[in-house]
Amino acid sequence: MRKFSRFPFIKGMRIDVRDSARNVSLGYAADVSLGGLRLIGEETFTAGEQYEIVLEVPKNDLTPEQQIPLTVICQWTRKNFRRGYEQGLRVLEPSRAFENLVKSLSHSLGLSETSLPKRRV
Repeated sequence: MRKFSRFPFIKGMRIDVRDSARNVSLGYAADVSLGGLRLIGEETFTAGEQYEIVLEVPKNDLTPEQQIPLTVICQWTRKNFRRGYEQGLRVLEPSRAFENLVKSLSHSLGLSETSLPKRRV
């Protein structure tokens, strides 16, 4: 059983993911949860390795345009049947901006505040 619910992105809301050290595109986030995200892209990550990434969130009805830096650990990687690879990335210490993004997605899907885990203090 999953610790966190995943929230898929709404059609027309594509969040690009960039490597902050090399300033190159890594692909896009297929879905997110408070615990992490699924990345689809051309590069493969190494399971167990830590990465610094930035989510490029476009302006839409749910969120303002923003860049959300995250430190993640690759949990798993596999070949994607459509495009390159997909990776499961666990977010270390999610920022308030990342939590707000996940909250916005949950509300857009009609989920209540109680469906989200509480922030650890």
